[in-house]
Amino acid sequence: MLNSIQMRYRYTPKHFDFPIPPIRDKADILASAVLVQPDIILSGDEDFHTREIREHFAVYTPADFLRDFRF
Repeated sequence: MLNSIQMRYRYTPKHFDFPIPPIRDKADILASAVLVQPDIILSGDEDFHTREIREHFAVYTPADFLRDFRF
């Protein structure tokens, strides 16, 4: 399944001076997402499943992704 998904790697910036949605944990991974603008964020981390982050990205748990995209 993972081989059929187009993925790109992006390094997290050491410093960022652009707005990112609020997140409880360290924001570096979310900063990378803001830079790359992915179609979907796939995460089991509850901190990514907030209204503020969902305003910017489609966020799925692994189970929801598999259910919705029928892999």
